[in-house]
Amino acid sequence: MKRGWIAAFVLVVSLAQAALAKKAADPLETQAAWRALFAASEDPIKPGSSCDGAYGQEGPPRVGDLLAMRLSFLYHGKNSIVGKCRGQTCSLSIRHAYDEDVSSTDIRFQVRDSKALAETLECVMSP
Repeated sequence: MKRGWIAAFVLVVSLAQAALAKKAADPLETQAAWRALFAASEDPIKPGSSCDGAYGQEGPPRVGDLLAMRLSFLYHGKNSIVGKCRGQTCSLSIRHAYDEDVSSTDIRFQVRDSKALAETLECVMSP
C-alpha cells in the first residue's frame, strides 16, 4: 500500500509542477493545500459527507483513498491540480480532460497546524 502512496505522491508532484507553470496558479498555495490534505491521508472521511464514498478501499474511506481515486483519472490529456488557501480555509481542484473523458474534483476543507481537518471536507465531483 505504501508503494501506491509513493507513486501517487510522485504523480501529484509532477502534475502539480505542470499546473504551477500556469500563471493563474499560485505554487505556494497549491503546495500548502496539497500538503494539508496529504497530512490527513490516514484520517477517516465523515460518513454522509459529500466526500464519503467507495474508493476501492477496504473499510471506511480515508482522505488518502479519495485522493488516490481522483488522481487515478490523471492520465493522458490535459490535467491540472490547483490549490488555494485563505486563512484556515483551503481548496484543491483536480481536473482531467482527454477527448470525451472529463472529470473534476473540488475539495474544500479547514486546516489546523498545516493539516486538513477531515471532518470539514466538502467535495464536488464529476465522473
